[in-house]
Amino acid sequence: MKKFFTLLMLVLSVSFVSYGQIIITEISYNPPESGTDSLEYIELYNVGNAVINLKDYKVTKGVELTFPDQIINAKAYLILSAKASAIQNNFGKSSLQWTAGALNNGGEVIAITNDLGAEIISIDLKDVPPWPGITDGTDGEGRSIELCDLSADPNNGANWKVSTKDLGFQINGKQMYGTPGEANSVTVCGETPPNLYPARTIAAMTSVDAEGKVDSLGKNCTLQGIVYGVNLRPEGLQITIIDAQNNGIGAFSNSLNYGYTVKEGDNIEIKGSIAQFNGFTQMSLAEVKLISSNNNLINPKVITDFNEADESSLVTLGYVSFVDPSQWTGTGSGFNMTMRNGAGKEFAVRIDNDIDAFSAPVPTAGTFFVTGLLGQFDATSPYDEGYQLLPRYLVDFDPAGSTDNTLDVNMKIQPNPTTHILTIVTDSQPERLELYNIKGQKLVQFTNTLSLDLSIFSKGVYFVKAIKGDKSSTLKVIKM
Repeated sequence: MKKFFTLLMLVLSVSFVSYGQIIITEISYNPPESGTDSLEYIELYNVGNAVINLKDYKVTKGVELTFPDQIINAKAYLILSAKASAIQNNFGKSSLQWTAGALNNGGEVIAITNDLGAEIISIDLKDVPPWPGITDGTDGEGRSIELCDLSADPNNGANWKVSTKDLGFQINGKQMYGTPGEANSVTVCGETPPNLYPARTIAAMTSVDAEGKVDSLGKNCTLQGIVYGVNLRPEGLQITIIDAQNNGIGAFSNSLNYGYTVKEGDNIEIKGSIAQFNGFTQMSLAEVKLISSNNNLINPKVITDFNEADESSLVTLGYVSFVDPSQWTGTGSGFNMTMRNGAGKEFAVRIDNDIDAFSAPVPTAGTFFVTGLLGQFDATSPYDEGYQLLPRYLVDFDPAGSTDNTLDVNMKIQPNPTTHILTIVTDSQPERLELYNIKGQKLVQFTNTLSLDLSIFSKGVYFVKAIKGDKSSTLKVIKM
């Protein structure tokens, strides 16, 4: 009898401790996927101060899972999922995949038993008030539900709220929200103020339709990126931010600078609404926040034509020259120069009066690599023309040498940027190829070949010079 009483007390003690320590804190039961839901998950949390081994615990209702030799540390989370690889790919989190079943979109009981078979968790999930539903943004609309107070009754639907943490991506046009494997975004069981400026990516907010009209016109958002160039509106703000993939967007404020002094290389967060001015996509600013300074800049994309995909990106035109140097007037709010490449294609280059090149003499090297930010000024739809390159500084006009002794004005490098092997495309067979760094130092020379292997060189900007007799052609190449 004594042994039986001791065993009974042990069972009750284990059940009590487990119930007090393990709770369900978040559920994603109907993600906006097509077909089978792979992003369903249940989040467990150990509220206690002791590690728990969940071996032989079971999810017995809702879905099926017998836990392996799995511990959950004190104050730690464990995600149970429909498909572990989908959780990892989309959220960057590891999870324990259940073996059978799927969460019922109309509601059901989710229950977990401990290793002795005692039910330690039972939640009667529903999708009708007071539980959050489709009108709140869950149940197929992209948001998980979170327990708003870890000590609250999980069977009271009023204690569950939709997540307010924007995960930064969409599925089937629905923005995804949730906090899998981390602290809940909702911690008070009351009304949650709406997020007026949800975090978005530059790429997502700058896409356009077939007419060149921005898809996100009028939408509020928060964006983050590195500042490139100078402030083109000193009485307010007119700047460009670019992300690590060279996706850029303009940002504009007519008369306010929000306490921010523009400096290239700053990492800033901007809030506002998406607008479009003469085909040019920009944010109408409501707030600017400096995050860090002196960040590295990306290498420009080498282009041979202007197109919408490169708007507000950092780009370089290779081997171009001024059609009429007298266009360099240094007057007004800025002036446009026409530049032409060796194939006869012409490009508009805008010199704004806020950059140092405006008051300088016209560069006289003859042929240039010109780097800048791609803008657009197209007054009528469809917005498919009016592109212009805006150099940031005078040094963005990089001399490429005279065309008098040019080997081949149509010479190209492919691929460019490159990670490994590059090939020279030319009708003139050069006698040798020379590779120079950005300081003009010769690094290597090859003869009787049209290919160079850059695999041993660091990322950066290089120049390839093709030489035959007294003629040569030089092109810039980006090593990624």
